[in-house]
Amino acid sequence: MRIDIRGRVQNTRLPHSNCLLPLFEAISNSIHAIQDARNGTGRIDVTIHRDTSQKTINPDQLLTAPVSGFTIRDDGVGFTDSNYASFDTSDSLHKAERGGKGIGRLLWLKAFDHAEVDSVYREGKKTWRRRFKFTLSEQGVTDYRREEHDGTPVTTVKLVGFGRKYRDECSRSAEALAKRIIEHCLETFVLSDCPRINLIDEVAGRTIDINALFRSEVTTSSEEFLIKGQTFKISHVRALPGHGHQHRIHFCAHNRSVRSEGLEGRVPNLEPALMTEEGRSFIYTGYVSGRYLDAKVLPERTDFDLLAGDGAMYPNELSWPGLLDDSIAKAAGYLESFTIEARQKKEARIRQYVQTKAPQFRSLIKHKPEALDRVPPGLSDERLDLELYRLAQEYDAELQVKYKEILESLAADPTDLDEHRAKFARFLEEWNEQGIAKLAQHVMHRKATLSFLASRLHRQDDGKYHKEESVHQIIFPLKATSDDIPSDQMNLWILDEKLAYHYYLASDIPFGAAEPVEVDSQRRPDLLIFNHPIAFADSAAPFGSVVLVEFKRPSRDDYTDDENPIEQVYRYIELLRSGKAKDRHGKPINLPANLPIHAYVICDFTPTLHKHAKDRDFLPAADAQSYFNFHRNHGAFTEIMTFDKLIETAQRRNAILFKQMGME
Repeated sequence: MRIDIRGRVQNTRLPHSNCLLPLFEAISNSIHAIQDARNGTGRIDVTIHRDTSQKTINPDQLLTAPVSGFTIRDDGVGFTDSNYASFDTSDSLHKAERGGKGIGRLLWLKAFDHAEVDSVYREGKKTWRRRFKFTLSEQGVTDYRREEHDGTPVTTVKLVGFGRKYRDECSRSAEALAKRIIEHCLETFVLSDCPRINLIDEVAGRTIDINALFRSEVTTSSEEFLIKGQTFKISHVRALPGHGHQHRIHFCAHNRSVRSEGLEGRVPNLEPALMTEEGRSFIYTGYVSGRYLDAKVLPERTDFDLLAGDGAMYPNELSWPGLLDDSIAKAAGYLESFTIEARQKKEARIRQYVQTKAPQFRSLIKHKPEALDRVPPGLSDERLDLELYRLAQEYDAELQVKYKEILESLAADPTDLDEHRAKFARFLEEWNEQGIAKLAQHVMHRKATLSFLASRLHRQDDGKYHKEESVHQIIFPLKATSDDIPSDQMNLWILDEKLAYHYYLASDIPFGAAEPVEVDSQRRPDLLIFNHPIAFADSAAPFGSVVLVEFKRPSRDDYTDDENPIEQVYRYIELLRSGKAKDRHGKPINLPANLPIHAYVICDFTPTLHKHAKDRDFLPAADAQSYFNFHRNHGAFTEIMTFDKLIETAQRRNAILFKQMGME
């Protein structure tokens, strides 16, 4: 099968942000060549070439001129026959055991115009020199030459003609390029004898010792630990935050990473970047190694042959979850001193949030403080509330299990009552405080609802008031019935606590669609509430009283003699009296003539409203914020009250709860 290099390169993806990946691939090849040569530590020189064609720039600007290419020189094994054959084979598996994918050299042609290779190597008892160009042509290799040579082994790869879009993404600072090389080769620096690597800036005439830079920029330490009788070593590495780096832990075999796992959400209080005592930020990387992992690595070096489950069926066998958990615990122990400040800040924020906004979680903080370690730092209020709610649900489940265990232990051994009493007393303390926490949430909801309702009564920026629907919606959603809305989404307590126990409620629904009565009318009361009867009888209506509620827009004063809230509720009452009730089997029955009906009108007191109230013989209350009247013919009690009185009365009823919860 023939391979067209041009098509292969065209189908190879290399984002412009990964402009240095071709350089890293060349450096990795040099490291492998030195490891294969087994000639000591070896040496790699990486030279930066810059575009100095603009003669007008001054000498200082030359130091940051655009990068035009790189030369990578090493004293490794070189392009031997087997290595060249692998190079000349598309998607070669020659380096599969090292994690190679066989496409590194294709990336050279993705970002550069071409590559020039010059390699002196030993094959048998002779020394050879192999030279060629790697270009974007059908075969790829051009200008190929091979001859005997009397020099020492050395290989040079020159990447020529940096593509403009990739060049624009490449850092021009030699120091920055050196740090990126450390980031890419970090595993080699930590796990094995890394060759000496120099970065040479030919324009500046400066050489950076990358190994020395690694020692100054990266802090390493290690410790051993035992799992199921097997010894492992974990190397802790603190490096400066780099390009796309996150806290991770690597599991290695034969000094190479095989599998890695992110630590976010697994190590408590782990922020994206941690801080040393000297005020330097860093990213953590852990490397776990050991003979056991060397023996258990799969041939393709993509994973380990370990039990995937928790190992319960084979208690003496080491499982992957067990190794992962213990290794992460070691990483967490090492990082604990660096996460103290984040933990303290997070806990202070949680306590403030619970104290001011979410008192329902107080018992969680008191009795399950260790659970807060599982809350990530830096969350918004919304996400923090979700995390605390999840932990509170788990705590509830734990309490249920404790309760059952106490009852079971009492049934199994009823003689030791003192011990059972002590256990039950400790349990009741947590149980009661968790119950109080739920009550606190309920009270906080009431406090917030009343505050929000009060805000709806203020004049808006445009000088107008909110429509009555905005108030109506807070107490009960529009165009819905009590069959549609969960009880915790109803705020009928603002009007009257007893309304929570109604039989049926229709909100902004036509009379003709209300289930408990048959009334031929499309008029829509704001709230039509049927209360449960005091006693049941086969001939009795399924409800014992009716409540009507009408809301009017704040500050409205355009009522007429025919169209005003008093006449409106009286027409509703007449319609109700003319209708038929339905029994529990859906059969119509007559409404009793003495069926109690209570009507509320919630509005602002304006001159027109005062006039209509007096004309209808309504009496003012002592506080001047309400009128009341009993209409004999309608058999209905009607109360007109201001929005202020509605809120004030609700606040007064709940004042003791607000006080006890510190929400006055």
